[in-house]
Amino acid sequence: MAYKVSLLEEAAAEVIKTAHFYKEIDEKLANDLLEKFFEAISYISKSPFNNQVIKNNFRKSNLKRFPYKVVYRLKENEIIIVAFAHSKQKPHYWKKR
Repeated sequence: MAYKVSLLEEAAAEVIKTAHFYKEIDEKLANDLLEKFFEAISYISKSPFNNQVIKNNFRKSNLKRFPYKVVYRLKENEIIIVAFAHSKQKPHYWKKR
């Protein structure tokens, strides 16, 4: 069973900001980032319990090739993406979302 997935506005803004950053370097790199992001979302929606618990009810899915993680939590039959976070910067800044 695939779960419904929603993104908080802050998480969506983080994805867009990061894609713009990579686009300034190389458009193909930005496209690859977005592809890896959507692959992670697809995997999370199909297997939300297969990822590591990182804080309380939050889980993370690391992107392939990029130093980013998708942070999410489950609420009934919905997966809420709370952050698209760099793996090495500002740990747990998203906890209050």
